[in-house]
Amino acid sequence: MKRRLRAVHKLFSLAVAVAICSSSAGTAADTTGGQSPLLLQAQEGGTNTPHRAFSLRACFDKADTGNKEILVATSSLPIAAAAIVIAKAIPNPTYSMMYGFSNSYQFIIAGNGQQVGWSEEIQVAGRRTKKSNLAHATYLQKAFQVEAVRFDIHNRTRRAYAELAAAHAYSDVIEAQRQIAKKLLDISQKRFDAGKAPGSEVLQANLGLLQFATQQNQAWGRMVQDSAQMALMLGEAPGRQDIIDVEGKGLFKLSAQKSEAGGTPALPGRAEAGGTPALPPALPGRAEAGGTPALPGAGELVPDPNRAAPPLQQLLPVAWRERNDLKAAIQTAYANRKALTLAKTQRIPDPTVGFQYFFSTYTPFQFGFFDPAHVLPYLQNIYPNVPQLVPGFHNPNPGTDLVKSLYNESIVSGAGAASGQPIPNINQDKVPFQPGYEVTLQQEHPFFYQYQGEIAQAKATWIQQLKQNDQQRAQIASDIVTAYESVSVTRANIKKFQEQVLPAAARVAQMTRRGYELGKMDLATAMLAQQQYQQLLSSYFDAVVAYQNAWADLEKAVGLPLNL
Repeated sequence: MKRRLRAVHKLFSLAVAVAICSSSAGTAADTTGGQSPLLLQAQEGGTNTPHRAFSLRACFDKADTGNKEILVATSSLPIAAAAIVIAKAIPNPTYSMMYGFSNSYQFIIAGNGQQVGWSEEIQVAGRRTKKSNLAHATYLQKAFQVEAVRFDIHNRTRRAYAELAAAHAYSDVIEAQRQIAKKLLDISQKRFDAGKAPGSEVLQANLGLLQFATQQNQAWGRMVQDSAQMALMLGEAPGRQDIIDVEGKGLFKLSAQKSEAGGTPALPGRAEAGGTPALPPALPGRAEAGGTPALPGAGELVPDPNRAAPPLQQLLPVAWRERNDLKAAIQTAYANRKALTLAKTQRIPDPTVGFQYFFSTYTPFQFGFFDPAHVLPYLQNIYPNVPQLVPGFHNPNPGTDLVKSLYNESIVSGAGAASGQPIPNINQDKVPFQPGYEVTLQQEHPFFYQYQGEIAQAKATWIQQLKQNDQQRAQIASDIVTAYESVSVTRANIKKFQEQVLPAAARVAQMTRRGYELGKMDLATAMLAQQQYQQLLSSYFDAVVAYQNAWADLEKAVGLPLNL
């Protein structure tokens, strides 16, 4: 029997030695400052994951200047401003010219002249003013939309920051719990060495320590994912693993100090030593160490849970006044009303007034077509043997040079005077310059169609937007009531965790750990109490995230920042 006991003891000793060797990798992390195994692996591979730290205000400022959604929304303002310039523009006049060439425009018998002119569209029924009013209303609607997008980005940035703070806090809790598990392993090893505990307790404690490696990996992955989401909100394009640190964890910040001489762990709702109830050290509006009061909400993601929310009846009028998306919707209805007014002006079409100037470019002398002085009959009597003087089918217009030459010869030779007929004045046969003026007026006459379709469509669009605005108001009221109730419920849960659940769980964990160290309790009880405490901390973090999301929902529903 004694030989069997010695054999079992040697077997357990060997198993404990193997367990201690296998846990050397896990205990070596104590000298690394509690870094994640994934980060240590990346550093061993020669790469360092970059770290940056931002405050919530810095994230807001960076999102204002770099967020892609805000930039896209802002780019619509120059387009709307250009539409105002277009609406105010006076239509340009239209210049027209018709200038012809060849015989059709040189001989008077064709009767074709040249012409130039201007035409101008006259906007009647105040159409230009109504276009300008519509463009201004549309610009203001775009401006409200930009502010609505900006507020939505701020709201989502606050949510992403809260998620990132929760990820960092969860990582810290995992590391703190791992240190406690390591302490239990040390206690079990000492008890085994002293012969007060079996070797199975060492193996069990080592297993409890090893399980934190997977939890650290999960915590690390959560920080990387939440950092990537935050980078996207800041206007960056995540292209590598990046960790964004937060400046202040708000309600996630729990004191990690513990009493080394049998005291009580410093948990929310408890004092550092002696068991006297104290206020949560990380909450605004409470006394910090030394009794100095902190400002309510200073540096926090959300208001203090102990601070009462505004009355629900006051929030709805604030939402009607402050919601930028509601303002944009109301402005859209106003713009649609202006569009209806503009559509009605189409019943009176715009006239087009024109001015035309006509002028001739005829050949100066056309004796075959224009001979008021009767020069050709005069020359035909004097020179009957000149066939070129007789107009015909193939020669309708005698040559100007021939006629002038014979006319001058008749005068110089005295043949004209000798003929006894009066000598005509050849200059009277010169084709005169023939200008002309014309005023035109063109206007559509809506006899058959008075634009009933366009007017009915604009009116239906306006009425539809009014109904959408009523629907949005009802949705806002529902969102406010829902978010307000969520804030109340999550506030109550946080206070319950801080004042009762977490202090009790911390005391149970500390007492069972101390009891195991003194040999009054087994290891399983101590580990179970520690796991229960860790689960409650995780539930507390979930409650804090729910509280922050509820405040963000209320902020979005009301349309004001959290300092209302």
